[in-house]
Amino acid sequence: MPKERVNLLLNGAFEQGLKHWECRRGEEGYCQEVPGPSIYLRSPASISQLIAVQGNRTYQMTWMTRQHGIPLCPVAPIITKENDEHLNQSLLERQLNRPIQYHFDPSTMRGSLTFTTPSDVTRVRVWLFCQEGDGQAYVEEICVELQE
Repeated sequence: MPKERVNLLLNGAFEQGLKHWECRRGEEGYCQEVPGPSIYLRSPASISQLIAVQGNRTYQMTWMTRQHGIPLCPVAPIITKENDEHLNQSLLERQLNRPIQYHFDPSTMRGSLTFTTPSDVTRVRVWLFCQEGDGQAYVEEICVELQE
C-alpha cells in the first residue's frame, strides 16, 4: 500500500492565501492571492517558506503553475539555508555523490527538484522566483516531501 503524501510545507496549495508564505518583490513586482486558489506572481517577485529538515536526507520539491498572458515568467526553484545562503550545489553533489535533479514539463506546467541536505543543515528555505522582465505566473501548488 503506498504511503500517504506528507507535504512539509504549510498551506502548500494556498487554500489560506499567503498564510505561512513570505513574499519578496522588487519595485514593479507583486504577489497576490487569486481564486483557484493560487498565487499570482508578477516579476520581480518570489514566495518562500522556511521548513525543518533532517541532515543528509533527500527531498523532492514539486510545483504546479499555470501561466497567463504574455510575457510568461518561467518560475525558478531555489533551496537555501536558513540564513538565505545558497546551498553549494556542486559541492553537495561531489560530497554526497548525489546529483541535484531538476525537471520541468512545459506541457503540464509541473516541475520537480530533488536535493540532499548537508549533515549539519536542519532548516532550509524553499523559494519559487518569477524574475524575468515583466513576466507573470500563477503558482497553484508547491510540495516538499522526504524521499525514502
